[in-house]
Amino acid sequence: MLLILRNSDKIREPCVADSVVCAEIPDPTADPLLHQIVSECMIHGPCGQQNLRSPCMDAGKCTKNFPKEYCNETVMSVNGYPQYRRRNDGATVLKNGFYVDNQWVVPYNKYLSKKYKAHINVEICSTINSVKYL
Repeated sequence: MLLILRNSDKIREPCVADSVVCAEIPDPTADPLLHQIVSECMIHGPCGQQNLRSPCMDAGKCTKNFPKEYCNETVMSVNGYPQYRRRNDGATVLKNGFYVDNQWVVPYNKYLSKKYKAHINVEICSTINSVKYL
C-alpha cells in the first residue's frame, strides 16, 4: 500500500518520524505483545556471515543492506529515506538460531503491527526519488 500525503502533511521532523516508524526491539516488560510480534515478524534474516544462503544474499552481500548501522536518533536524509533510530541498547532476540539486535529490525508501525500481527514494513519516503523507486 502506498500512502501519498499533501505537502503540508509530509513527515519531515525526526520526532514525528519516531512517532510513526520504529526500528528497535520493544521492551518485553513494557509491551510484551509488541515485543513478541516484532521478534517473530519484523526481524530480517539473519543473513551475511551468519547465513550466507539467505535469499537476500547476492555476491556475499545483503541486498536489503542489513545489518543496519546503529543510530542514536533518527536522521532525515537527503536520499529520501530516514536513517531510523537504532540504539545499541543491548536488546536482543533469538532468530533462526542467532541472537540479533536492533541492527536487524525491519522498520514498523506499532499500531499496525499490533492490529495485524504480521510483517508490515513501514518506511517514510520524502523525496521524488524514493517515490519513483516505489
